[in-house]
Amino acid sequence: MKIIYRIDEFLYQIFPGLKGISKDKEIIKTLQETFSVEGHVPSIQIIDGFIHIDLADDQVKETQTLSQIIKNAENGHFEKAKDLIKDLIQHGTKNSEVFRIYGQILSDEGDQEEGVNQLIEALKWDPQNTNALIMMGNIYASFHNDIEVAEIYYRKVLEHESKNYIALNNIAGIIAKSGNLEKALTYFEKAFEINPKYPNSLYGLALTLYNLGDFHGAFEKASMTLKIINDQKVKDQNLLRSCQSLQLEIAKAVLSETDEDLLFGPFLHQLEQQTSKNIDVVIDDNIGTPAKIEIAEYRGNPNHTIRYKKTTPGYAHLVFHELTHLELIDEARKENENYLFTSTAKNEATFFKRAEKDKKKMIKGGLTEVNYRHFLKQMFNGINLQIYNAPIDLFIEQRLYDRYPELRPIQFLSLLGLHSQAIAGANDPTAKKIAPDFVRDANIILTYTQLFQLEELFGIDLVDQIKEPVLFKKAKSIYEEYLKMKDDREGGEEYDLIKWWADDLNLSAYFTLEHENQTTPKKEKPDTGTNLKFAEDILAEIENDPYNLETHTAFEEEKMKKFVEANQKQGMNMAVMMHMLGALQYFSNKSKEKAKEVGFEVAELGRLGIDPHEKERYSLSSVPGQSFSGWKLLAYMYVSWAIFDPSMVAHLQLDFEEEYNLAKGLLKQ
Repeated sequence: MKIIYRIDEFLYQIFPGLKGISKDKEIIKTLQETFSVEGHVPSIQIIDGFIHIDLADDQVKETQTLSQIIKNAENGHFEKAKDLIKDLIQHGTKNSEVFRIYGQILSDEGDQEEGVNQLIEALKWDPQNTNALIMMGNIYASFHNDIEVAEIYYRKVLEHESKNYIALNNIAGIIAKSGNLEKALTYFEKAFEINPKYPNSLYGLALTLYNLGDFHGAFEKASMTLKIINDQKVKDQNLLRSCQSLQLEIAKAVLSETDEDLLFGPFLHQLEQQTSKNIDVVIDDNIGTPAKIEIAEYRGNPNHTIRYKKTTPGYAHLVFHELTHLELIDEARKENENYLFTSTAKNEATFFKRAEKDKKKMIKGGLTEVNYRHFLKQMFNGINLQIYNAPIDLFIEQRLYDRYPELRPIQFLSLLGLHSQAIAGANDPTAKKIAPDFVRDANIILTYTQLFQLEELFGIDLVDQIKEPVLFKKAKSIYEEYLKMKDDREGGEEYDLIKWWADDLNLSAYFTLEHENQTTPKKEKPDTGTNLKFAEDILAEIENDPYNLETHTAFEEEKMKKFVEANQKQGMNMAVMMHMLGALQYFSNKSKEKAKEVGFEVAELGRLGIDPHEKERYSLSSVPGQSFSGWKLLAYMYVSWAIFDPSMVAHLQLDFEEEYNLAKGLLKQ
């Protein structure tokens, strides 16, 4: 048996008695005394800074195998394992693994000092025992907070296994837990360099960068981690959930420290030069959606106008989106390929005729005869809105992602909120009852395409939240058409994608794309009596709802609409306020983590649709022993999120602020 040591600081860690000895003869003599057993003196040479120790074979013969020791140790039977180990040692074993296992058991039992002694013994007989080296480093880093000594052992691991990215990742994690984040970062980076596809190292990088305050770097690494988890179908649910939570926390941290107005300013000025028109940016709390654009030519105005609600979290992304829409129009114009979206009374009549086939189903599902035509009108406008927006939005979001890395965390938050609402609409049970099948199918297919892109950009997989395998397959097919043209798109080609998708989904009969130069502007439009809706009329509707936020409302039951109208007239919802008071009392002696648990569970139910008027049929595993009506469930959701994450309450789209404030006031009385 041969053992080789380099003369370095590691040698002095294992053999402290060699410190201060410079002469080779004295080093050899000291080591011969250490390694001599029962009169057997090893042959030792020092060659080019390395110590070569040759031991006689009979010095290391085992009297018992390790299998029983390992089995007992793995099953937690430490006393049995130790008895066997002591017996081996008494019989003169020099097996490094015996001492390594002994050291690990002692460390796990809390005896770090004796654990170190046994690990040193393990390294004495095998200085390349990677597990013993890592354990020594871990003990010094975690229990002695001595990173300098820990690194001596960690570096020795890398000498023997320079490509061991798993060991590097584990080392980095231990150092990070000790609080030395800068040092941990170097090890995570080394592991990442060796294997950029190892998700644990990427997650470690993301978490460390986040704790160091590099939010943008952390966000990119968290997104990369999720993409790899999806691509490799990693089944580590703890890693997945941790990374998803981290990605969300990072994005919110970026948003909290960002002056959103400063983000879109340069792009806006660039577009003003490109389009030769001023772009007015107006804060307007009266608009129905977070942001919209008014194209100058479509409105007969001298300037383009962006209107937005500054109270909307992530509003900068929506402004960027509208500006990019204008940019695409300008690019198409320069290629003489800009088209306007129009529809006529004939298009609408064709839609109504097709929908008539589902009328019995719609009436049976709860739609009243009185509201039938109004409902179909909503469906007609909504699906036209979506077939126009969905393809263009893909190009817009990809461009924003590629061009503005600093916007990505805010873009992610904004899209997450918007797509979550789209998922709720797709899963709405009332929609399945009363929407024409061809409209609902098209809506879900187009929603899928947006979710595919969200996963590609940020690694967040929401696709499984819609369970429609046939529609999923169709969505994949049309999404491939987008992927084929996204990287080499020329001006105006997004209109080709609208046409292709409309043909694929059998929606082409409900609108027309007319070349801009062949369409009479609104201000010059003659009264022909043709009932033609010109582009600016359709676009006004589309721009008022750029992300299809309102489309799913057409799926709501008539009773819900009536309640909303009545509630707006009467003001406060007293039932919600009383439920909120109960929720505040329930959470009064509980932690934020409990509120988070409840909030997430209700939000998950919300994705499947919560009927406010439903009697007490809901239940929560996080609040055992209680039943919930729809209003009570919504009240608990609002209160729980207000407790653990007030910044996200606006994303819930629940107008309960007055009820919440009153409930808090009553609680104090």
